[in-house]
Amino acid sequence: MALSFHDIYTSPNGDRWRLLRDEAADRFLVRHDANPSSGGHVTELDADDFLRRGGGGPEHVAARQLLQSLRADQERDRAPPDEGALPPDRGMV
Repeated sequence: MALSFHDIYTSPNGDRWRLLRDEAADRFLVRHDANPSSGGHVTELDADDFLRRGGGGPEHVAARQLLQSLRADQERDRAPPDEGALPPDRGMV
């Protein structure tokens, strides 16, 4: 399983949230690493479930923004090239 990750948010008390992308399954997960004084538990949720369950906390806002950006990049990468567009090195004079 190929995973890539992006840091989402670290709270003042040391909790950390990361966005994981399982490239093989083409899905996103949110990993929460609780701070050591809370027991240091690690949990993972599907990113869409995380956003549905959460409120408007800073970790949810940051996750939503990052997901929108990454999904837009994915769509752009999948889109066929615009046949009428000029190549990048042949702009208008």
